[in-house]
Amino acid sequence: MNITTKIYPSEELTVVANVKGSSLPKESLVFSAHIQEPGAGDNATGVGTQLEMAMITAKLVKASKLEAKRTLTFLWGDEITSTHLYIIEKDKRTSEINWGISLDMVGENTAITGGSFLIEKMPDPSAIWTRGEDKHTEWGGRKLELKDMKPHYLNDFIIHVFENQGAYAHWEVKTNPFEGGSDHTPF
Repeated sequence: MNITTKIYPSEELTVVANVKGSSLPKESLVFSAHIQEPGAGDNATGVGTQLEMAMITAKLVKASKLEAKRTLTFLWGDEITSTHLYIIEKDKRTSEINWGISLDMVGENTAITGGSFLIEKMPDPSAIWTRGEDKHTEWGGRKLELKDMKPHYLNDFIIHVFENQGAYAHWEVKTNPFEGGSDHTPF
């Protein structure tokens, strides 16, 4: 196999779309999907899924069928870099970031790949002390300390929602402790 690559200076671009919250507009849930990699799985699946989410959300809001109490933000850009810049450039945002969810490689056919729907949890004690069937992936992650822990109900809520969806859609849903290394790390 021959691979030819080019390295050249370029400008980092990020696309941000907001649905302003009706009663708590200063609180936000940010969805991110990275666009710099050319693969269908990594990450055209995340980009396409997030675009569909944004279009459906806009359609429902316009039809008065959805009222988002908190701001919903859809962020497309370079993996890790765009998310990091969005966080630190507070003067360019109108709301605080309360939660962040990264859509990365979300469209695999698990019957073909043998994979599962994998949720990497936000930092909680399982990143240090695994429980149940949780285990670290083969590429591992950085060692976390107690000060890194961010206990929150979001892990349990997300896992519950996707376990129910998995039962409905016949997905195998698994979790692993926080390891970092992708779009979600800055969140």
